[in-house]
Amino acid sequence: MSIAPLIGGRFVSAVTIELAGAGYTDIFFSIRDTEGILKLYTQANTTNVGVQRKANVTGLLDGGFLVSWNDVEAGLVRAQRFDAVGAKVGVEFVLSSINDSHAPMVVTLADGRIGFAREGSVLGSIWDPRSDPIEGSSGNDVLTSRLEGATVRGKGGNDRLIDGAKDGDDRYDGGAGSSDTVDYSRATAGIVVDLSAATDQARGSQIGIDQITGVESVTGGAASDQITGDANANILKGGRGQDTLDGRGNADVMKGGANDDTYIVDNAGDVVDEMGGSGRDTVKSSVSFNLADTVHAKGAIENLTLIGSGVINATGNNADNLLRGNSAANTLRAGDDADDLFGGDGNDIEFGDDGKDSLSGGEGNDRLTGGLGSYAFYFDAKTSKANVDHVTDFLPGADEIILHVGIFKKLKLGELKSKAFFAGKNADQAKDGKDRIIVDTKTGECFYDKDGKGGAKAKLFAILDTSPDNIGASDFLVVS
Repeated sequence: MSIAPLIGGRFVSAVTIELAGAGYTDIFFSIRDTEGILKLYTQANTTNVGVQRKANVTGLLDGGFLVSWNDVEAGLVRAQRFDAVGAKVGVEFVLSSINDSHAPMVVTLADGRIGFAREGSVLGSIWDPRSDPIEGSSGNDVLTSRLEGATVRGKGGNDRLIDGAKDGDDRYDGGAGSSDTVDYSRATAGIVVDLSAATDQARGSQIGIDQITGVESVTGGAASDQITGDANANILKGGRGQDTLDGRGNADVMKGGANDDTYIVDNAGDVVDEMGGSGRDTVKSSVSFNLADTVHAKGAIENLTLIGSGVINATGNNADNLLRGNSAANTLRAGDDADDLFGGDGNDIEFGDDGKDSLSGGEGNDRLTGGLGSYAFYFDAKTSKANVDHVTDFLPGADEIILHVGIFKKLKLGELKSKAFFAGKNADQAKDGKDRIIVDTKTGECFYDKDGKGGAKAKLFAILDTSPDNIGASDFLVVS
């Protein structure tokens, strides 16, 4: 038996085992924790199954270990590298083309290289696992990079290429598989990954500058990462930081995890997954997106912003949503909770729901509908003929009109003063010098008069389609 210590007080042992009734021996290893509890027991050799003897195990500086042994049938000394949890790193390789009756003598040098010698010989060899390519097989491999810059090739199958989170410039090649992953989950500092870049696809203070080819999926680390896909159908996972995930074409799956994450959606088939996540998350979409669509929006996603210039729509869910339009004509629909809707520059249509929602049309001639409950209708864009909003269902005493003091500069903060308000049929101008907000109760038109009965003409800023004749100053609130 050969024993070597591992990081954290664990240890690994390697032994030669004769399988009952098989008539041959193989090499097995086991990993135990600090209390001696068995965590893993498995076979080390795979290339030849037969007479394998003289097991040896050596700990490596990256936390993994190397198992070596005599392959008696082939007349070779073989070795297999494993990571800290016992997963294979690369494939078996030949340490020596000569073996004898003694166990291999393998040591880890101070710089991370491996020294090999045979008893009774003055000759030996030094192996450098830091720079030799780590290569997978035709199957689904899990491969881990080394202490410094490494080349990791997955070859066939759907492989997982794990970055060691050391400041080395690595090369990752997923190979022929259709769902290969580069895994940066060991990184504790933020990374930037762009699979669509021609070169230097990943960089960060902890990982260096990595080259990535043949990879469809990326897993981020514990910090705030920025991960961008390519034209393939990507799977992007953020981790524990405030991540930004951008699938970049095709139908992608994006999973942010913990904290406040941002998702860039550009395909109707994109999936945003916040199942098990936390924080207040934001989708920025250039296509219509529905936060209540559980196929494409999973978990608690709170914010949705429409980007680009397309005529697209946004729909909320049962969380407290913040929905924002783009420069085109959008339809924004609130969900079941208390939501905030902000139109952009286009002629937007906005719908509240059962909660106490707030609706702001922004620029353009917008149409605002509250629905059941109490609603706040915001007016915070410059008044003009091209910016007159219709409020379809305003109910005095329940709903409220919010005026921004930056636009309505002659008003004082707080509830509108009764002396600054005038309402009546066919009213379109101030009755005296103190009137600032005028409502025509016949047409529902709302005007702002900055100088009362002065020379400036009152400006139309809203039309209340219900034409309420019982509207009063208390239905208006001035905010900053």
